[in-house]
Amino acid sequence: MSAYSPQATTSGVFVDPSHWVREKDIANCHNCHAEFSILRSVRRNRCKSCGNVFCATCAANKMPIHDQEAQRVCFPCYSATCNLTSDQSRMIDDMAKELGEKLIMRTLCLRKESGSFSTLHHSIVAVTRYRMLCCKRSAKRVYKSESLLDLKKIVMREPGKLEFEFVKEDGTSSVEYLETNRAKELVHTVRTQLQAITPGIPDSLKVSVPDEWILPIDPPPASLPPCGGFCELYRAYCNYYKTPCSEELVQFALDQMEESPGELDLSQCPGIEPGSSITVNLAPVFAALRYNDYYHCLNISDMTSQSLMQLIANCFQYNRALSSLMLCNINTRYVSTLGQALVSNPENGLQEINFSETTISDKAMRALALSFIAKKFPLRVIKMSKSGVTAKGFGILMREGLLPAPALGKMVEYLDVSHNKIEEEGSVLLQSWLNTLSGDSRLHTLLLSKTSANLRQIIPAIERLKRLRKLDVSHNSMEVDSCQLLSTYVSNSTTLSDLDVSGCGLSAESIGYLLQCATANQSLAATTVRVGGNEVGSIGADVLANALANNTNLREVEFSGMALDEDAIVVLFDALGRLGRTIDTLVLDEFFAAAVTSHVSGAHIGHALADLLQQSPNLKRLSFRGKPASSSMPASLITGTTGAGHVLPPFLERLKRNESLLELDISDNSLGNSIAVSVADMLRCNRTLISLNCDGNRISLNGWQAVGVAFKHNHTLQMFTFPVQDSQGCLTSLRSRKREKLYEILTSIQVSVHENRRPHLHPRLAAIDRREHASDLEPR
Repeated sequence: MSAYSPQATTSGVFVDPSHWVREKDIANCHNCHAEFSILRSVRRNRCKSCGNVFCATCAANKMPIHDQEAQRVCFPCYSATCNLTSDQSRMIDDMAKELGEKLIMRTLCLRKESGSFSTLHHSIVAVTRYRMLCCKRSAKRVYKSESLLDLKKIVMREPGKLEFEFVKEDGTSSVEYLETNRAKELVHTVRTQLQAITPGIPDSLKVSVPDEWILPIDPPPASLPPCGGFCELYRAYCNYYKTPCSEELVQFALDQMEESPGELDLSQCPGIEPGSSITVNLAPVFAALRYNDYYHCLNISDMTSQSLMQLIANCFQYNRALSSLMLCNINTRYVSTLGQALVSNPENGLQEINFSETTISDKAMRALALSFIAKKFPLRVIKMSKSGVTAKGFGILMREGLLPAPALGKMVEYLDVSHNKIEEEGSVLLQSWLNTLSGDSRLHTLLLSKTSANLRQIIPAIERLKRLRKLDVSHNSMEVDSCQLLSTYVSNSTTLSDLDVSGCGLSAESIGYLLQCATANQSLAATTVRVGGNEVGSIGADVLANALANNTNLREVEFSGMALDEDAIVVLFDALGRLGRTIDTLVLDEFFAAAVTSHVSGAHIGHALADLLQQSPNLKRLSFRGKPASSSMPASLITGTTGAGHVLPPFLERLKRNESLLELDISDNSLGNSIAVSVADMLRCNRTLISLNCDGNRISLNGWQAVGVAFKHNHTLQMFTFPVQDSQGCLTSLRSRKREKLYEILTSIQVSVHENRRPHLHPRLAAIDRREHASDLEPR
């Protein structure tokens, strides 16, 4: 226990010697309270300024008193009178520069190690923009560096004596015990810097300091810095993790703030791919997003970082503002860590989650399902297309995620589990979930393509979905009775706008009845129906034509992959020309292979197609995509003699004078340079077409030269899909000079397209851009 004399004075203040305390009455150091003992060599030392008694460590300084020679004084008296020498100031400045730190404040102090009073020593403490640095007065190195981001508590138990408690991310903690005459200024500087580098983060610093020792700090600005303080906090965490700050990422975030406010698409950020000189360390990025309230949409698709999922999980343990998360095509086995993080943060704001092409194991599905029911705010969009979900995994999603919480299930608006396994058990569970949804269900999109689903179980439950707009059950086996149930639903629906039954093994009669129900329902408008890939046979054309007799509401029709002969195709085109006045888009992908056997039959179909355009001025988009060819296909086989090779040249010849068609897609037909010549001739004369895709046709340098020259005469085409496949094929066979020539041609084409956009972007293309950027969430 301390045995202070009643006459003890305050350190740091000169006291006349007549008022000094007597040494023999003092049992402990006035500063550190160490007990004086001859046996332990802890002797008394009097400060010749304040007169108090100290141990040797606390009274190790000397300074002149009243113009006398230097005498022993305590540290408080010394620091109150003496500043850092010029050499000391220069030393700490140089050390801060070596560490890349901006110096804010430096001061002398008395410091001791955690948990011990026997290691007191004199130090220089410097506060930089991001850190607190400690070094000895004589040593030219920093022996202690603590990040201000780790600072959790400041305590003052005695005047001038401060405790700074730091807790790192791994949970380890340390305490800095500092004594300085500039305690007020030190606390003020630390608090000001911490506020400056953590904009938007809740103030978690606990300050237990007497009011008279606290200097007021300026309140945070009313408006946060750009991106809700993300850029500043990212720099702070780069310093924290001791990794270089990517100014490319900072500029990218600022650019995106202008283009797409509230969205951060890291998949497009420079340096996001590993292995380059500008590769971004993702740890500071996700640390800066933990408390960010500005961003509501995060896209981290197509990334390969091994630690990515753990970083995302750490972020979502805290973040409550992000409502949309896109994790498409991520090569990871740790999706379960994200589910566990979401469970630990039930107030997370996620409403849309996209795992398309990211593998979701059964274990990961269980973690995600638990996070769905733990959420305070329900998920509204769930996308898991091509995620390798097994029938067991889908059952887990239903049993443990959607079925236990019917109220939350009613809030789901978009469910995409296409190209996974549902099978019999999953179909029963999906039917049970759909049956729990009453008329107030918000589900507007249900995608079940290629899931081996039992549609006989599912389709009856769909009748409960009063807001359903898009239904995709393609490439699942559909029996006649199931098709009749679906047709009944279509005839009664008031909201359906997109139906896909492609590849369901339907007969021509079943498709005809389905189309009749769709066209007879006057409550539907601008509806899309996809019936391709069904074996309708040659007689199917008449059935389809009769089904379209009363059409007033179909906007897009797809007949891709139907095996029709020449006469059947002509009959179908004639019916569409007479009855399909409302059709805007006609998709005929992989359509001509079985029908066209000669140039004559191809020309017949091509002219019939051109007649269809002439009779249907509302038809604005045509698609004739072929089947992508193998890269190993011999060049000798690419002669333009396929079905499309006979149909497209006469059609393109007639298209020169067409004044209604706006969009054309003839990609992936492997037609060679012959189609390039036909496209070039059409572009020279056509003044209406605004969008063209002819990639995947094995066009060589000569063909692109013809197309490039034609673009000099075309001033209307505003969208031309860059020929990635064809250009790659050319580059592998061309020498360097000809490669440069190809680059020059393709660049000139893109410049011409850009020039055509300059007066104004066509309203149709502008609407496409808006749809591509639109959210799948219904507005509240």
